Amino acid sequence: MLSSSSNEAAKPYLVTDLSVNYKMDDRQELNLSFNNILDREDNLGHTGTYYYATPANFLLSYKLSF
Repeated sequence: MLSSSSNEAAKPYLVTDLSVNYKMDDRQELNLSFNNILDREDNLGHTGTYYYATPANFLLSYKLSF
């Protein structure tokens, strides 16, 4: 893919995420999210400034409704 401002090609990339929700009852919910589960280390950018993709990470959350 070429950017509109230059002839540099922007490399396509794929990030794989997974999220699981579990409703324990009417008031409680548990959520587990995995981001970039393949731990891809792609470079992002195409205008001379490059950034690294966020490494693999996870988030566990608990929600209690009143």
